Amino acid sequence: MCGISGFFLLNNFSTHRESLQTLRNMTNVLRHRGPNASGYWSSEKDNIYLGHRRLSIIDLSEIANQPMHSNNERYIIIFNGEIYNFKKLKNELKSAFNVKFKTQSDTEVILELIVQFGFRKALDKIMGMFSLAVWDKKEKNLFLAIDPLGKKPLYWTMDEKKLIFASEIKSILNFKKFKKTLNHQGLSEFLKFSYIKAPRTIFKEINKLEPGTFLMFSRELKVKKFRYWYPKTFLYSSTDSIRKENVIIEELHDILNTSVSERLTADVPVGVLLSGGIDSSLIASLAKTNKDDIKTYSVGFENKLFDESIYAKKISNHIKTNHTNFPLDTTNLDKIIEKLPEIYDEPFGDSSQIPTFLICNQIKKDVTVALSGDGGDEVFGGYSRYLWAKDFLTINKLLGSGFLKLMSSIINYFPNNFFDCLSLVLPQNIRPNHFGHRLKKIAKILNSKDEIEIYSKLISSNRLLDLLSENSFNKKVSFKNEYKGYSFVENMQFHDIENYLVGDILVKVDRASMSNSLEIRSPLLDRRVVEYSLKNCRPIHKIKNKQGKHILRKILKEYLPEKLFNRPKMGFGVPIDILLNQHLNEKLKYFSSSEFIKHQNLFQKSKVDEFFIDYNKKGSNLAPEMWNFFIFQSWYSKWMN
Repeated sequence: MCGISGFFLLNNFSTHRESLQTLRNMTNVLRHRGPNASGYWSSEKDNIYLGHRRLSIIDLSEIANQPMHSNNERYIIIFNGEIYNFKKLKNELKSAFNVKFKTQSDTEVILELIVQFGFRKALDKIMGMFSLAVWDKKEKNLFLAIDPLGKKPLYWTMDEKKLIFASEIKSILNFKKFKKTLNHQGLSEFLKFSYIKAPRTIFKEINKLEPGTFLMFSRELKVKKFRYWYPKTFLYSSTDSIRKENVIIEELHDILNTSVSERLTADVPVGVLLSGGIDSSLIASLAKTNKDDIKTYSVGFENKLFDESIYAKKISNHIKTNHTNFPLDTTNLDKIIEKLPEIYDEPFGDSSQIPTFLICNQIKKDVTVALSGDGGDEVFGGYSRYLWAKDFLTINKLLGSGFLKLMSSIINYFPNNFFDCLSLVLPQNIRPNHFGHRLKKIAKILNSKDEIEIYSKLISSNRLLDLLSENSFNKKVSFKNEYKGYSFVENMQFHDIENYLVGDILVKVDRASMSNSLEIRSPLLDRRVVEYSLKNCRPIHKIKNKQGKHILRKILKEYLPEKLFNRPKMGFGVPIDILLNQHLNEKLKYFSSSEFIKHQNLFQKSKVDEFFIDYNKKGSNLAPEMWNFFIFQSWYSKWMN
């Protein structure tokens, strides 16, 4: 895992020495992504500059450092990520083309695949997570690409004179005299969804490369974009027969086992993040079957509504892993929150970034690579909204909007902790976690008119958009036409895979882990796993008996007794209302002050005041919106002042 940066100039408008210093400056701010080595390559004649910071995972020797040249010297690569099937591909290249390898690294395998098959076909063959840049000395073309699901980031910007790219925005901002402008569309998207989806960023000038996409830049700085991987390509058609469940269980089990086994390959210590939920428990169980000495890690919360560590420990005891639980250390919480704008570069509102950062910070002391269960909810139907949405539409039609509005008002009158206390009378195995928060979500959608409105209310909010002085965004959630023939639940999943997974979950994990120089690998997001699920798993294989991830539960039962994992979904969050009221109150006052708001010239002060009044009302459920307001103001204070 690494950090990459570089630029391609139409004309060298500064000296070669100055350009090299700029490259070093850009690359060195990515040191957290690659603390083990740095490397640079440039061509003064072609005005191309490539920089690399290395986190050594496979082949720790200096010969595996980057930038790396192909054996025929035609291609030069800088690469961030891991290719999990590189050993198989390496043997195929040796056998078919008698390729002689100098290193044990996966980087060299990518280069030789490009030599033999070309850039486009090489991308089809590699299974992994990556962002990379490849310079073709012969054709004078530069290629930029990221993996099919967008696990590893790549940002880029260009004008008529130059192209600049990097793993993180902060690197591009270090390009000499780079001028940045706030992107109002990006701001609106963040305020609505809590993240900004590719290709847009918070800066007008900077783009994110979309998942499964590569760019080719010619010597004249003309760009062509290609989509080489797309979910719809693998989705089953209406004419396909439904496969038997036992067959799917067996085949998916094998694919998952391969995915986990390949991700245990490393020349550094490897562990598994074990929350105690379905996904991480399955990954830990599969890892244990492939490697006897497996270390697992969990994080514990003082607030029992957020704590799953007791379940993680029980599962660890059953599968016999070497388990460590880290209690959440809240003593430095203010410092961590202060670092968020630096870690993420853009406003990013998922509050689980905090515990994710904390556990990455802790386990980095013990391992350099960790496997996680990310992706299971999106790919295998784990979110509660997949279970709720259709039922609520039926209830709406049955009871009428007037009655439901009354119910919504009653629920919103009481604070979350009132309902949390009420839920304690229920048996633990059926007690919903964060019951108050869930009820407020239900209140939000009770009077929805249709399925799209229900889904939109569950994944977004328009409240902060009302605070803006100017807003033309107000983007409605919509499903793509190519998924028109599929069910509502499936459309929600497809939308989540292409939006929430990419824009939120993967961004959170990448920045939280890489800011700690830790590599996170996600077996459930292996390309083969996702493609198999799209092609073979129908809704009945994912959701059954009011439970999501049905097919994963069936596989997990082969390793664990059902009583250890059959419980309500908990999630991985923090009590943000407590954070806002106890830790961040003074900063919120400053960020909402007339002085700060006037200086920004983005929000209407009167609307901000109204929002704060509503937030402080009894029963308010505006903590997520207030958190997003704080996050943006904190980011603005760091990057725009």
